[in-house]
Formats: sequence, structure tokens, C-alpha cells
Amino acid sequence: KAWRGVLFLDPFATEVEWKTIEKIAGFKALDTWILFPVSAMTRMLTKSRLPNDECAKVLTRVCGDDSWMKLYRISSQQSLFGDELYHRDTGTDGIIRLYKDKLKSLFEQRFMEKSKMFRNSRNARLFEFIFCAGNPRGASLAKKIAKSIIDASE
Repeated sequence: KAWRGVLFLDPFATEVEWKTIEKIAGFKALDTWILFPVSAMTRMLTKSRLPNDECAKVLTRVCGDDSWMKLYRISSQQSLFGDELYHRDTGTDGIIRLYKDKLKSLFEQRFMEKSKMFRNSRNARLFEFIFCAGNPRGASLAKKIAKSIIDASE
């Protein structure tokens, strides 16, 4: 109860599992910066069909459940063979919002809504830099400091 820390999670692609995030939130002692791999997640989220089994397992491991399925809806068109087609809105906003909503439900008032998007030279979204405070009592101050860091980088 006496120790505190700052944690920077910079995963290799999609290596950070949701259960790791749950453990971190449960410590209530680690101010956590998460570099969420937007591009890696988006590549697995196909636009006109559901992801294959391998991608679905990774998405579920990173999100902690199959909540990523909410990004899809059944298309009004059927395939040539009568199979149901699915549709996902283009872009990265859906997966970012979903992940941030899950963080907010886990960290509650310790979650900071404002985050920073990192892009490549062609302006494609690569990572979302997200902050969650550790200690509930110090969350307000920690988020104020984190916000000033994000604001200074814009």
C-alpha cells in the first residue's frame, strides 16, 4: 500500500492481454500509459466479413471478450452463395472507442478520456496513447499532469 509507480505499456503488436490490464487496474498503485496498437488491431478487423479464427482469438485476448463483435453488423446484401455478409464501418474510431470504454469501466474515475494519436508519415493511425491513474485518491492530480503532457505534445 505504500508504493507507487509509473508503467509504460509498449506492446509488440497485440501482445498485451486484457487480463494484464485487469491486474494493473487492481493494483491501484500504477499510473499507466498504454500505447494501444490501433493499426495492428484494425488490420485484423476485416470490413466485409468477420475475422478468421486466428484473428478473432487475438482480438478477444486483447479486448478480454468478444465485445469487438459490436463493430460489425449484418449486411442487407447476401453473398453469391446466400451466406450472410457482415459490415464494419471503415476507420479506426470504433476499435479505439471500444477499448477506451472498456478501460473506463475498469479504471472508472481513474481513466482519462483525452489521449494522443500517433500517426505515420502518410497520416495513418498507428497507436493511441492512453493514460489511466493508479491511486484513486490521487487520480485527479495524475490526470491533470498527464493531460498537460498530452497537450504539450500537440
